[in-house]
Amino acid sequence: MLSSNVEQAVEKAIKEAKERQHEFASIEHLCLVLFDEQKVRILLSHMGVSFLELKKKFLNYLDYQVQSSHNSYKSDTVLSLSLQRVLQRATFHVLSSGKNEVSFEDILVATMDEEESFAAYLLQQAGVT
Repeated sequence: MLSSNVEQAVEKAIKEAKERQHEFASIEHLCLVLFDEQKVRILLSHMGVSFLELKKKFLNYLDYQVQSSHNSYKSDTVLSLSLQRVLQRATFHVLSSGKNEVSFEDILVATMDEEESFAAYLLQQAGVT
């Protein structure tokens, strides 16, 4: 149901979280990865949003607001519950609309519905609607 591009982005988000020694891969990790995708950059620019400024804010959040787990053992990084909800919400939306695959755009729309997430807040502040 997820497009291969979205699957790869989720894997990159997990890798990003693991490299930062974060216990959970979050929506913010996935958004950070999505900002490197040409389709997302074009979409954001059409909305008048600077993806570079937005990416900088996400990096700042991940660098200074999310604690690293400095455990002596190497635990696997797992998807946060909020990221799981975003992926599930995007999948349900795609199924109900008769489409075949979840796209980057579907992920961004589903992220906006995750009202308690910092990702949704930053996207809204930047003018993503």
